[in-house]
Amino acid sequence: MSTIADKFIKDQLQKQFYAQAAQKLGIQDEQSKALAQKAMPLLVKGLAENVQTKSGAQNLWNALKQKKHDGKILDSNEDFFEEAKLEDGSKILKHILGDTRNDIAAALAAETKTDISVAKKTMAALSPLVMGALGKAVQSKKLTADQVTSILTLALKEKDFVKAGHKIGLLLWDKNNNGKYKDDLFEIGKKLISKLLNKKQK
Repeated sequence: MSTIADKFIKDQLQKQFYAQAAQKLGIQDEQSKALAQKAMPLLVKGLAENVQTKSGAQNLWNALKQKKHDGKILDSNEDFFEEAKLEDGSKILKHILGDTRNDIAAALAAETKTDISVAKKTMAALSPLVMGALGKAVQSKKLTADQVTSILTLALKEKDFVKAGHKIGLLLWDKNNNGKYKDDLFEIGKKLISKLLNKKQK
Protein backbone atom coordinates (compact mmCIF):
# COMPACT_ATOMS: atom_id res chain seq x y z
CA MET A 1 0.00 0.00 0.00
CA SER A 2 1.33 3.42 -0.90
CA THR A 3 1.90 5.99 1.81
CA ILE A 4 1.82 9.75 2.15
CA ALA A 5 5.59 9.84 1.75
CA ASP A 6 5.25 8.01 -1.56
CA LYS A 7 2.91 10.75 -2.74
CA PHE A 8 5.01 13.73 -1.73
CA ILE A 9 8.44 12.24 -2.40
CA LYS A 10 8.36 10.15 -5.52
CA ASP A 11 10.78 7.82 -7.25
CA GLN A 12 14.38 9.07 -7.27
CA LEU A 13 13.72 11.95 -4.87
CA GLN A 14 12.24 9.52 -2.38
CA LYS A 15 15.31 7.30 -2.49
CA GLN A 16 17.53 10.37 -2.26
CA PHE A 17 15.77 11.62 0.87
CA TYR A 18 15.87 8.27 2.65
CA ALA A 19 19.55 7.76 1.79
CA GLN A 20 20.48 11.26 2.96
CA ALA A 21 18.57 10.81 6.22
CA ALA A 22 20.30 7.51 6.93
CA GLN A 23 23.74 8.89 6.11
CA LYS A 24 23.47 12.32 7.74
CA LEU A 25 21.56 11.19 10.83
CA GLY A 26 23.34 7.89 11.40
CA ILE A 27 20.25 5.69 11.25
CA GLN A 28 19.18 2.65 9.26
CA ASP A 29 17.43 3.01 5.89
CA GLU A 30 14.26 1.44 7.28
CA GLN A 31 14.27 3.92 10.15
CA SER A 32 14.59 6.89 7.82
CA LYS A 33 11.74 5.57 5.70
CA ALA A 34 9.55 4.93 8.74
CA LEU A 35 10.22 8.42 10.10
CA ALA A 36 9.27 10.09 6.82
CA GLN A 37 6.14 8.02 6.35
CA LYS A 38 4.94 8.67 9.89
CA ALA A 39 5.93 12.35 10.01
CA MET A 40 4.45 13.44 6.69
CA PRO A 41 0.77 12.97 7.65
CA LEU A 42 1.36 14.88 10.87
CA LEU A 43 2.73 17.85 8.94
CA VAL A 44 -0.26 17.81 6.61
CA LYS A 45 -2.65 17.53 9.57
CA GLY A 46 -0.90 20.47 11.22
CA LEU A 47 -1.42 22.59 8.12
CA ALA A 48 -5.07 21.54 8.01
CA GLU A 49 -5.60 22.65 11.58
CA ASN A 50 -3.90 25.98 10.92
CA VAL A 51 -6.23 26.91 8.05
CA GLN A 52 -9.36 26.52 10.18
CA THR A 53 -9.13 30.24 10.97
CA LYS A 54 -9.41 32.89 8.28
CA SER A 55 -6.09 34.47 9.24
CA GLY A 56 -4.36 31.10 9.28
CA ALA A 57 -5.69 30.21 5.84
CA GLN A 58 -4.63 33.56 4.42
CA ASN A 59 -1.16 33.32 5.96
CA LEU A 60 -0.59 29.87 4.50
CA TRP A 61 -1.84 30.92 1.08
CA ASN A 62 0.44 33.96 1.10
CA ALA A 63 3.38 31.75 2.02
CA LEU A 64 2.58 29.23 -0.72
CA LYS A 65 2.70 31.98 -3.34
CA GLN A 66 6.32 32.79 -2.50
CA LYS A 67 9.00 31.78 -4.98
CA LYS A 68 10.78 29.58 -2.44
CA HIS A 69 7.70 27.35 -2.34
CA ASP A 70 7.27 27.01 -6.11
CA GLY A 71 7.96 23.27 -6.01
CA LYS A 72 11.38 23.29 -7.62
CA ILE A 73 12.74 21.54 -4.54
CA LEU A 74 10.79 18.45 -5.63
CA ASP A 75 12.88 18.21 -8.79
CA SER A 76 16.23 19.01 -7.21
CA ASN A 77 19.32 17.08 -6.19
CA GLU A 78 19.76 19.15 -3.05
CA ASP A 79 21.13 18.12 0.30
CA PHE A 80 17.94 18.32 2.34
CA PHE A 81 19.90 17.91 5.58
CA GLU A 82 22.30 20.79 5.00
CA GLU A 83 22.47 22.96 8.13
CA ALA A 84 21.04 26.08 6.46
CA LYS A 85 18.14 24.11 4.98
CA LEU A 86 17.39 22.46 8.30
CA GLU A 87 17.24 25.91 9.90
CA ASP A 88 14.72 27.07 7.30
CA GLY A 89 12.81 23.83 7.70
CA SER A 90 12.70 24.28 11.46
CA LYS A 91 11.09 27.70 11.00
CA ILE A 92 8.46 26.19 8.73
CA LEU A 93 7.93 23.38 11.22
CA LYS A 94 7.33 25.89 13.99
CA HIS A 95 4.61 27.55 11.92
CA ILE A 96 3.01 24.20 11.09
CA LEU A 97 3.08 22.45 14.47
CA GLY A 98 3.74 25.25 16.95
CA ASP A 99 4.46 24.16 20.52
CA THR A 100 3.41 20.58 19.78
CA ARG A 101 6.44 19.88 17.58
CA ASN A 102 8.64 18.67 20.44
CA ASP A 103 6.00 16.26 21.74
CA ILE A 104 5.40 14.96 18.22
CA ALA A 105 9.14 14.50 17.65
CA ALA A 106 9.41 12.58 20.93
CA ALA A 107 6.52 10.29 19.93
CA LEU A 108 8.03 9.67 16.48
CA ALA A 109 11.43 8.92 18.01
CA ALA A 110 9.92 6.38 20.40
CA GLU A 111 7.89 4.70 17.68
CA THR A 112 10.83 4.41 15.25
CA LYS A 113 13.45 3.69 17.91
CA THR A 114 15.48 6.78 17.07
CA ASP A 115 16.62 9.86 18.97
CA ILE A 116 14.36 12.90 19.35
CA SER A 117 16.96 15.07 17.59
CA VAL A 118 16.82 12.70 14.61
CA ALA A 119 13.04 12.98 14.48
CA LYS A 120 13.22 16.77 14.66
CA LYS A 121 15.73 16.98 11.82
CA THR A 122 13.68 14.62 9.68
CA MET A 123 10.57 16.75 10.16
CA ALA A 124 12.57 19.89 9.45
CA ALA A 125 13.89 18.38 6.22
CA LEU A 126 10.40 17.27 5.17
CA SER A 127 8.67 20.59 5.84
CA PRO A 128 10.01 22.41 2.74
CA LEU A 129 8.92 19.43 0.60
CA VAL A 130 5.37 19.64 1.93
CA MET A 131 5.26 23.38 1.31
CA GLY A 132 6.81 22.88 -2.11
CA ALA A 133 4.16 20.35 -3.11
CA LEU A 134 1.35 22.64 -1.99
CA GLY A 135 3.00 25.75 -3.39
CA LYS A 136 3.48 24.14 -6.78
CA ALA A 137 -0.23 23.38 -6.95
CA VAL A 138 -1.21 26.88 -5.82
CA GLN A 139 1.10 28.66 -8.24
CA SER A 140 0.54 26.45 -11.28
CA LYS A 141 -3.25 26.25 -10.97
CA LYS A 142 -3.91 29.62 -9.31
CA LEU A 143 -5.72 28.02 -6.40
CA THR A 144 -7.39 30.44 -4.00
CA ALA A 145 -6.98 30.46 -0.24
CA ASP A 146 -10.48 28.98 0.09
CA GLN A 147 -9.64 26.11 -2.25
CA VAL A 148 -6.46 25.29 -0.34
CA THR A 149 -8.41 25.39 2.92
CA SER A 150 -11.13 23.11 1.58
CA ILE A 151 -8.61 20.57 0.31
CA LEU A 152 -6.63 20.50 3.54
CA THR A 153 -9.80 20.34 5.63
CA LEU A 154 -10.39 16.84 4.27
CA ALA A 155 -7.58 15.75 6.57
CA LEU A 156 -9.52 16.80 9.65
CA LYS A 157 -12.36 14.46 8.74
CA GLU A 158 -10.11 11.48 9.34
CA LYS A 159 -9.44 10.39 12.92
CA ASP A 160 -6.39 8.45 11.78
CA PHE A 161 -3.49 10.82 11.00
CA VAL A 162 -1.99 8.41 8.48
CA LYS A 163 -5.26 8.10 6.58
CA ALA A 164 -5.66 11.88 6.67
CA GLY A 165 -2.24 12.51 5.26
CA HIS A 166 -2.64 9.76 2.71
CA LYS A 167 -5.86 11.30 1.43
CA ILE A 168 -4.23 14.70 0.94
CA GLY A 169 -1.23 13.05 -0.68
CA LEU A 170 -3.51 11.46 -3.24
CA LEU A 171 -4.88 14.90 -4.04
CA LEU A 172 -1.45 16.37 -4.51
CA TRP A 173 -0.09 13.65 -6.76
CA ASP A 174 -1.30 11.85 -9.83
CA LYS A 175 -4.21 9.48 -9.14
CA ASN A 176 -3.90 7.67 -12.44
CA ASN A 177 -0.12 7.48 -12.78
CA ASN A 178 -0.36 9.59 -15.92
CA GLY A 179 1.99 12.36 -14.82
CA LYS A 180 -0.80 14.92 -14.53
CA TYR A 181 -1.06 15.28 -10.79
CA LYS A 182 -1.61 19.04 -11.01
CA ASP A 183 -4.69 18.57 -13.17
CA ASP A 184 -5.97 15.92 -10.77
CA LEU A 185 -5.63 18.31 -7.85
CA PHE A 186 -7.35 21.12 -9.71
CA GLU A 187 -10.31 18.97 -10.73
CA ILE A 188 -10.74 17.61 -7.21
CA GLY A 189 -10.54 21.14 -5.84
CA LYS A 190 -13.22 22.36 -8.23
CA LYS A 191 -15.55 19.46 -7.38
CA LEU A 192 -15.05 20.02 -3.66
CA ILE A 193 -15.79 23.74 -3.92
CA SER A 194 -18.88 22.98 -6.02
CA LYS A 195 -20.19 20.58 -3.39
CA LEU A 196 -19.65 23.12 -0.64
CA LEU A 197 -21.49 25.80 -2.60
CA ASN A 198 -24.39 23.47 -3.34
CA LYS A 199 -24.76 22.63 0.35
CA LYS A 200 -24.93 26.32 1.24
CA GLN A 201 -27.67 26.91 -1.33
CA LYS A 202 -29.92 24.12 0.05
